[in-house]
Amino acid sequence: MGLTFKWLEGVRSFYRLVPAERFESGVDDGRTTGDRGSGMRGAVLMRIGEVAADVGVDTSTIRYYESVGVLPEPERTASGYRVYTTADVERLRFVTLARSLGVGLDDIRQILGLRDQGEAPCGYVRGVLDRQVGAVEERIEQLQALSGELRKLQEAARTLPDTGSDDPCVCHILQPAGAEHGAPGTGGLKAVTT
Repeated sequence: MGLTFKWLEGVRSFYRLVPAERFESGVDDGRTTGDRGSGMRGAVLMRIGEVAADVGVDTSTIRYYESVGVLPEPERTASGYRVYTTADVERLRFVTLARSLGVGLDDIRQILGLRDQGEAPCGYVRGVLDRQVGAVEERIEQLQALSGELRKLQEAARTLPDTGSDDPCVCHILQPAGAEHGAPGTGGLKAVTT
């Protein structure tokens, strides 16, 4: 299944959610909520390790997303364990998928903020996707240029002998541009050709 399909499924799933509301009262048994808002009565709660395993992220990632505000601070059981509802898990899935597509945390925070306010963030998401496509295309061009330089260097390296143990140069295949053996370089790497 491609990333595009996963992204669309993640967005559709996210839009079905009621904006996450925090508990007004404590958690009774750590596994189900009391009344967490419309449609949330009796929602199954999961602990952080269960959520991490279900979504495929580390628990430290979940804590980080909470600290930067893309996930709400979870309620805790009487014994201090974090507990998450299915809405929290779906929100984490959305964040994880958006991150896998290279969407930045500021953009994710904006998308979620719009959604939490009851607004459809579609226009904003289109702009984010336009910027992402442009950034990826620019990066591809940079990588293609780098690939060309590496191929030239690879070809030159095939014709050069190994550096001798008494040579002050670490490896003459990669040496700073303008550097002579034993002389300080002027920056940048160059292929040494004979």
